[in-house]
Amino acid sequence: AHTLFMCNQYLFDTLQFLAQFLTVINRICRMTHRTKSQKVIYCQMLETVMEKQYQFTPAIMIVKDQLVEVRDALMCDHPEIFWYDGDVKYSFEQGSYKVSSVELTYNDLLDKSDIYAAGIDKIRERVLSDIEGLDIYAREKYIHDYLAYNVDYEENKHDQNIYSALIEGRSVCSGYSKAFQYLCQAAQIPCYLCNGVGYSSDEDVEGGLHMWNVVYMGGVYSNVDITWDDNYFGPLSDVNYVSYNYYNVSDSEMSSDHERTSTGLKMAACTSDDVDYESLYGRPWQVDALMFMGVPLENIVYDNDAYNRVVYDAMISVGKGDGVVYLGIVGRELNDSLELYFTDAVNHRDLFDAWNSALGGVNKCNTGGYEINIGDDYYYYVLEFYTE
Repeated sequence: AHTLFMCNQYLFDTLQFLAQFLTVINRICRMTHRTKSQKVIYCQMLETVMEKQYQFTPAIMIVKDQLVEVRDALMCDHPEIFWYDGDVKYSFEQGSYKVSSVELTYNDLLDKSDIYAAGIDKIRERVLSDIEGLDIYAREKYIHDYLAYNVDYEENKHDQNIYSALIEGRSVCSGYSKAFQYLCQAAQIPCYLCNGVGYSSDEDVEGGLHMWNVVYMGGVYSNVDITWDDNYFGPLSDVNYVSYNYYNVSDSEMSSDHERTSTGLKMAACTSDDVDYESLYGRPWQVDALMFMGVPLENIVYDNDAYNRVVYDAMISVGKGDGVVYLGIVGRELNDSLELYFTDAVNHRDLFDAWNSALGGVNKCNTGGYEINIGDDYYYYVLEFYTE
């Protein structure tokens, strides 16, 4: 009778774990192609972490390599478990490769995890309130921009989880990506983590471990790299803007500086650019970035004549004294031709002569300023001009 009871209890526990698995199946990306045993252990490990317990006995037979895959899947699927970094130890049945016991180790956020979780919940609810009624594309863009403006890239002891990004506002690619996944999941946007390597444009610099996201919208999978879309050029220029170079793009668009590895190789292929920024909003993201940075649409120029017109109009509007004009320069050739012209007052002589003539003559004219390449062939110009 005792043996029968134990067998029935085992079946009951197993069915319970399977039921728990079914309740979270919509959020499980990495376990889709795993064995039934792994799916059971996945739910058991998740329950253990959520209850902040340190140990569990596998409810069904599993070997070490399968357990490691379960751990990796759990870490990729559940950004909310910020107090667990994936540390796991295991014991084996004597004379067997079967795992008999699993021990979990938590990070130093565990003791105050309820307090931190409440803070993260408040951020999530505030974001959800702000995006209420928006379509899926607008919801995604809001979350993308929210993180870009509220998180700074900085290494720290918690930079592998969402606590660093959402509470501290400082993180690296893991924190950015997990925070993006967490908020997208809350906003009903299918979003997954993608592991890989990121390569610098400097060929002498080796690639480093990197993480970004894959989203599913409009019937297609797309890559999003919020870390590399976060741009800040420092106090010299005081320019802070959001890039969309890596926003809803295909694998081919990412291939020049991103390469999938490990679990990233198991992610769905991203073969379409149908929901990238320009497809969604009808113009290159750089135009909107320039406007956000204070450049009027009419000051985004594509040739020398337009540049001269914008600068001359700005000079006339100022009259005698000091002035500044913000421009967007489109095209590498135009930028190259303007660089000397832009930085050297002598090269503005024709404009200054026209300015002098319009104002009835001034003693001396001069210019200064700076330029920033904001992506591809788009440049942000700040031109200062003044009379003496």
